[in-house]
Amino acid sequence: MKNNPSKLFNYFVKASSEKQSNRNYPLLIFIVSSIIFLLLTLWGGLFGIIGKHPLHIPFTDITIHSGRFMFLFAITWTTGLLLFLVWPRTLSNRQTIMLMLILATIARITLIPAPPSDDINRYLWEGKVLNAGISPYAVAPNAKELTKFAATDPYHAQINHPHMPAAYPPLVIELFALIGLLSYTPLAIKLLLIICDIGTLWGIILLLQYRSLPIRWAAIYAFNPIVLYAFAGHAHFDAIQMLFIVLTLILYDRKQWVACFLMAGLIFQAKYVGILIFPFLLRRDNLKYAPLAAITAVIPYLPIIILNPHNLFYCIIAFGNKFAFNGSIHAILMALTGSLSLATILTKAIFVTTIITGYFFFHPQLNPSYKNDPISGSFFVLGALIILSPTVHFWYLTWIIPFLCIRYAASWLILTFTTGLYFVTNGIMYHTGEWILPPTAQILEWTPFLLLLAREAYLTIRKNQSKNNDTSPSNISVIIPTLNEAEQIATCIQNIQRDPAIKEIIVVDGNSIDNTATRAIEAGATVIHNHKTIDNGGGRGGQILTGINYASSDIIAIVHADTIVTKPEFSNILSVLQKQPMVIGGSIGSTFDSQGSTPTLLPIGNDAKSALAGISFGDQVQFFRRRPIVKNNIFPDLPLMEDLELALRLKTVGNTVHLFGNAVVSARHWKNNEIKRTIMILGLLISYFTQRLWKQPDIIKMYRKYYKKQL
Repeated sequence: MKNNPSKLFNYFVKASSEKQSNRNYPLLIFIVSSIIFLLLTLWGGLFGIIGKHPLHIPFTDITIHSGRFMFLFAITWTTGLLLFLVWPRTLSNRQTIMLMLILATIARITLIPAPPSDDINRYLWEGKVLNAGISPYAVAPNAKELTKFAATDPYHAQINHPHMPAAYPPLVIELFALIGLLSYTPLAIKLLLIICDIGTLWGIILLLQYRSLPIRWAAIYAFNPIVLYAFAGHAHFDAIQMLFIVLTLILYDRKQWVACFLMAGLIFQAKYVGILIFPFLLRRDNLKYAPLAAITAVIPYLPIIILNPHNLFYCIIAFGNKFAFNGSIHAILMALTGSLSLATILTKAIFVTTIITGYFFFHPQLNPSYKNDPISGSFFVLGALIILSPTVHFWYLTWIIPFLCIRYAASWLILTFTTGLYFVTNGIMYHTGEWILPPTAQILEWTPFLLLLAREAYLTIRKNQSKNNDTSPSNISVIIPTLNEAEQIATCIQNIQRDPAIKEIIVVDGNSIDNTATRAIEAGATVIHNHKTIDNGGGRGGQILTGINYASSDIIAIVHADTIVTKPEFSNILSVLQKQPMVIGGSIGSTFDSQGSTPTLLPIGNDAKSALAGISFGDQVQFFRRRPIVKNNIFPDLPLMEDLELALRLKTVGNTVHLFGNAVVSARHWKNNEIKRTIMILGLLISYFTQRLWKQPDIIKMYRKYYKKQL
């Protein structure tokens, strides 16, 4: 199918009208979610002043400042995440890119009418001052010499901190000056930032493609309300910085070193904080090109220096030392010490120590797990800056969200949701004139994030200590545990064989009384047997472990006999693990071959837990690097829940990924007993997780309960 908008539209119309199609219900969910999402962004564009609309809780005396907008923010965030989870599997990469760009662009256009931040007044003013031949670094907006100049300016009266001169790098001010010559309006600035924002989205897609990751991960950025309101809504120029960062990383991937380092210099000129990622770009084969970054980092200063060389960095230094708002660690230290200056000194010391440690831990030349990939290190240093900064505005999170698409972390995703509490400040400001974030809101905003982050940091340290990075894999062994699967096994094997990444297919049979073994051999698989009892290495986990010990490939993939996996799913696995040494394994993802409420909705729930929590099941086709798992005795030989336990253990060894693939699973177990089976499985999962917290789970009891219900 040709990938143009009309063909894409016809595809959706046809697919959603196919009553017998297995994909029509998820597709309808996606279409409805898309419409709701765009309506929500339209509501946001027409919302007006955020702080003007409090929310009164019915039947109480409670009023939440900016509560209505916070509600809008929360449901926009939730709907955007739902779009990520229900994205149509059947779209090609080109169709996915086209559709995502179309939806993202429409969402941003609908937000253009939203009132911009008062920062935009400074953008326009400082560009105008520069066009008049005056350095905005030398003269603050309320300076007496600019009184006549300001008298007729429509934006001067709304400039925040008018006693402070410019803090932004020269390049962005020069860019605002150029925009001002073309159109001295907030709309012109917004359009520029939206173009940069969409350019960043396109860049994220290219970064994902290079790493063989599903393009739908870019939806985390495309539909996040933090991004939408930061750029299209409030018009913060961080969009320029993020475009330069993403472009630099793309050029790094392509080893275009001249352009890479010239672009790296522009990062510094977009926003000073971007310089933190520079050390991660350095490697032995590009060091001679690194000085080129100085060219684009220095040249924009020249016109400013000619006008007036004074106070180039005065404001940015003062901002870092004298202001504190919505910090996390800084706020805790300030509460403990009772001193803003002491808290600032302490966080600076912690930041320097953290950054230096991070450079050694994440540098692509120093840690083989991050070989030739500066993404993790860049994510770390910008994240550390946000965590330790005295001031954290909601749009600062846009520095992190592009990396979140490639190195997913639940903590940061949750923070993009809880940061909605930040907007209480707008309501207080509107009604009282004070820019204050209540401590309760700040605690609720940061606590979930910090708790999750502590857990992720602990796992990251464990992963590094394990030193389980493997050599570049070249082939895959598929292990199929079976018990009386004669009807399914041949079809399963034949589909797997079509993928060139497969080296061997190992069927591990557990006392089948039908012709499973014979048909597996006839189909071209190697058959071995596991006759152990369930309390002594038998059952499905024991069968799989037997296959792992027999296998000889670099990667193991576990496929259930009632699952059809077609090419290029295994080739995709191989590509992902070849390009990303830090990834230990993950899951492909699956759908069911039958209709019904449970077979339709269950894949969405499975995708959610696998992608967002890293917890996959066996019918989603789990995979992993063989050598580290064998070396550390990671695989659990449990007769039941071996897939869940494997997913949990993999997260302690390396990063995991979910590929949103198209494996098709038989819905035979869900026919006629959907509700009872759902309740039973949920009950077993809750029991397993609960018992795992404080004792060894009683797997044998769970096994007997599960298979009794099966029979």
